[in-house]
Amino acid sequence: MAQETKIITFNKGTTAEWNNQARPLDIGEPGYDTETGDFKIGNGVTPWGNLPKPATLSPGSNVDINNAITSPNQTIKNIVHLTEQEYENLENPNASTLYVVGEVNFSWYLGETLIGSKNIPASGIYNTREVINVSGTWTAPVTGWYKIEIRGAGGGGGGGGGASTNSQNAGGGGGGAAGGELVVRFIKFNAGESIPVIIGAGGVGGARGANGAGAAAGTSGSDGQSGGTTSINVDGVVIGARGGVNGGRGIGATPTRPGQGGTAGHLYAIGTVGTPGTDAVGRAGPGGKYPDGLGGSGGNGGGSGRISDGVEQPTAGENGQNGVVIIDYFNPAA
Repeated sequence: MAQETKIITFNKGTTAEWNNQARPLDIGEPGYDTETGDFKIGNGVTPWGNLPKPATLSPGSNVDINNAITSPNQTIKNIVHLTEQEYENLENPNASTLYVVGEVNFSWYLGETLIGSKNIPASGIYNTREVINVSGTWTAPVTGWYKIEIRGAGGGGGGGGGASTNSQNAGGGGGGAAGGELVVRFIKFNAGESIPVIIGAGGVGGARGANGAGAAAGTSGSDGQSGGTTSINVDGVVIGARGGVNGGRGIGATPTRPGQGGTAGHLYAIGTVGTPGTDAVGRAGPGGKYPDGLGGSGGNGGGSGRISDGVEQPTAGENGQNGVVIIDYFNPAA
């Protein structure tokens, strides 16, 4: 059964029990010898007796945890994986808890005591990545801990507003939409376990307005649509990331005033408000973006209609990107 938690049960045993255990500890799985006081962390491959001291989180990454364990009778109840911010927010770290802090640059704390730190390349922890951008069922290929990044779909940008032809007042640019919410979980799966995955659809960009003929006002664009929620379902518990909020429509110009820029998407990855129209141009607002381009970015707003540089009709807002689920894990066979 999958375990969706940041707390890992701490394994204890005598020297003989550890030496007789054929199964190697999973990557990141801790073990404690109650006779010698040895503390080790598995790498998914090496048997207990061959794991080095100090402890290893993964091949090539060492930290002297044993120096902080002063006797075999010292109680260590849990190992907890936290982000740096989550650890800083702890008011009273538990002295019997080992805290593994970070995702690439790791630090190890026993309660409030810093034991060590290590800059570990991502390939030292995870050597396999799966990018899921279609809804369906995902099956764990190996037993171990997985880092799962869930991104909601990006919202659609607002459509640009039209210009007023005779006055040459430009329409307002459409507002950029927000990117989808980001949720990260560390979950342990057994090989062969499957979970449903739902990928949120990107929000549709708003339709453009139109330039007004003669003395008529330009028409406004349309609001974009918000992005859909991306989710996984682990043992009946839905873990979801909400879609980004849409960008607002650019307002059309009138003979007496330029158009107004559309509102920005907000909450998650904030888009930029479209620029109000001037007698030259009202510019579109860019959407909130994920720099890797894998999914979840908000659509840009549509450009405004303008007259002064030649007649240009406004443009529609861009669609938001669909959401995505990114799964990183260590595969010993890779």
